[in-house]
Amino acid sequence: MPAFLIRYPKGEDESIVAQDDPLTLTVDHGWAVFTDDQGPCIALSAMSGAVITRIDQGEHPEG
Repeated sequence: MPAFLIRYPKGEDESIVAQDDPLTLTVDHGWAVFTDDQGPCIALSAMSGAVITRIDQGEHPEG
């Protein structure tokens, strides 16, 4: 399941975890846009100073 940690320059108290099966991230015209099966759900301007890190990379498939 895709999961992203969004950290703002102010510190740990401003962090957000976005996680959902159909979640995708696109970057367009200075905006990072998270979209799920309902459409855009989070949009961050490049000017916000936020750092986006994908955190689900270490998951192992079940089976």
